[in-house]
Amino acid sequence: MGPWSVICEGFQHTWDGVRGEVRGSALAELPDGRLLAVYTWHDASDGREAFNPETPSVWFRCYSSTGGRTWADHARFELSHPETGLPMRRPVLAGGIVTLADGRLAICGEALEVEEPGPEGFGGVRAGDVVQKAFVVLSSDEQGLSFGEVLTCARDAQDETYYWDQRVYALPSGARSRWPSTDLVHAFWTQ
Repeated sequence: MGPWSVICEGFQHTWDGVRGEVRGSALAELPDGRLLAVYTWHDASDGREAFNPETPSVWFRCYSSTGGRTWADHARFELSHPETGLPMRRPVLAGGIVTLADGRLAICGEALEVEEPGPEGFGGVRAGDVVQKAFVVLSSDEQGLSFGEVLTCARDAQDETYYWDQRVYALPSGARSRWPSTDLVHAFWTQ
């Protein structure tokens, strides 16, 4: 076996003229042999730290048909809060991409952010409060071309416990967890 070598210098760091940093990525091999990459991009244009709740971040996805040497079709994920429908300003990846028994993909994330004005009193949260939630986004197909709504899978009602570093496991076809209507088992560490 030969020495290790770099096959890719990474992902795009500038979007719409704004300098940023890629902090975290997840990869999956698709049925047609291409690779899907999803990554978190943090706005670094004003010098804020990536994990400051005021620093905007977004998810991007792209594809490789060269084993990861080159990436194409970069597109931004538009994620919205399940509770308010407002755009999510601080999503970060929190685990890998999981293939479900039916071939769809589940991408794990978490959001730590300052709440935007929305339905006052939802879960006791007011505009300006910092909240954290863990979520998954499910694809509507096997190729990861289209993703549906964000599904919250863990959030403390009083926002006193944070759910970090989500790991999701897909149950085999036909298996059921002890919770109704789910094919996923989630594991977290909490703070």
